[in-house]
Amino acid sequence: MGTAIKAGRIPHGVADLFFEGAAEITECERRLHEQFLSWGYGRIIPPTFEFYNMLVTGSNEALQDRVFRFVDREGQLLALRPDMTVPTARIAASKLYDQPMPLRFYYIGRVFRYEEPQAGRQREFTQAGIELLGADTVQADAEVLALAIETLRTLGLADFQINLGHVGFMAALLRQSELDDAPRRRLELAIDRRNPLELDQVLAEYGVEGATAQALRTLPSLSGGRPILAAARQLSTGEDAEQALARLEAVYDRLEQWGYARYIILDLGETRNMAYYTGIAFRGYIKGLGFPVCGGGRYDQLLANFGNDLPAVGFAISLERALVLTKPEVSAAPDMLVSAPAALELGDLLGSLRQSGWCIQSDVLELDEAALIEQAASRGISMLLLTAGEGYRIIRDNTTRDLLRAELEKELSVWTR
Repeated sequence: MGTAIKAGRIPHGVADLFFEGAAEITECERRLHEQFLSWGYGRIIPPTFEFYNMLVTGSNEALQDRVFRFVDREGQLLALRPDMTVPTARIAASKLYDQPMPLRFYYIGRVFRYEEPQAGRQREFTQAGIELLGADTVQADAEVLALAIETLRTLGLADFQINLGHVGFMAALLRQSELDDAPRRRLELAIDRRNPLELDQVLAEYGVEGATAQALRTLPSLSGGRPILAAARQLSTGEDAEQALARLEAVYDRLEQWGYARYIILDLGETRNMAYYTGIAFRGYIKGLGFPVCGGGRYDQLLANFGNDLPAVGFAISLERALVLTKPEVSAAPDMLVSAPAALELGDLLGSLRQSGWCIQSDVLELDEAALIEQAASRGISMLLLTAGEGYRIIRDNTTRDLLRAELEKELSVWTR
């Protein structure tokens, strides 16, 4: 037997979740199920693995390089899903194309990416999110952003901001540079990293000068409130740039009307993979974390890869990242521990209590009273039920009471968990 097996080791980038850790994820999932359903989104559950070529359709090269691939016994190249958006797009385009629009989906499930071990990056994590398909409107963009904000609030996060941009504006400026795709991508990365030295180096290397170079240098600093839109309009007079800014402003106006503007930072340097996104793009940041906890935007070209040219907008969040700074109040301890004799006699009563929401564990080791008290204390169980003579004994919060069955039923009927 190998050393790793003996030691119970697991690969880098994955985690064992149990007791409170598992309960925290479960509670987050429960809250988000309720949240997404309340906004009219229906759950979608795609396969955990699919054909590799399908899963990387429309994605960028960086994500393709992080996909876990394997070959099945028929020689087909398969992969574990690296996110939920592409499978959702495939299902909508290939199986739901005749449904009334728009389509609203939500998902909560495990995804897998080959990430280098570092803070905030796991190779397996829980991704939750929504996709709104079939609506290219300001209202759709604003709804997705509003729901992203409500999701962060539902998870107990307060000190966060959403950096919101529009890839169309930067794309218009990059077209003015007249560079090919590869140099443009280098400029995107330099702008996204907010690195002025790197940006100057790339501009000089490819001979980008004058007003275009100055506009690109200004982009990383164009973040803030509504006034930055006026500053952005000074950088480009092209129709495409103006359309992007007008759409961004309209979305911001809608969010302001709904009371969400205080969470929004307009950020014209927000690139968010311009080969994938086609309109608004955003990331959510929490104070104290050096990486985004959620992100999304408009991706109107993805579904065309599956034969149905539908507009689409959505967002996703990593629950593990959110849990770095917020922990829902959960307890993995049962509400009550019941001795073996009491469990045998009170099966119907315990069944009713379980149906009403009680978490009850029955002793299967047939321990005596002293051992049960010790076990309950060590596991944080505040209530113990045992047989005692002709009746029963309840030990709760260091208080002991002996009751007959009728008295016990009456007592438990009015107690809260």
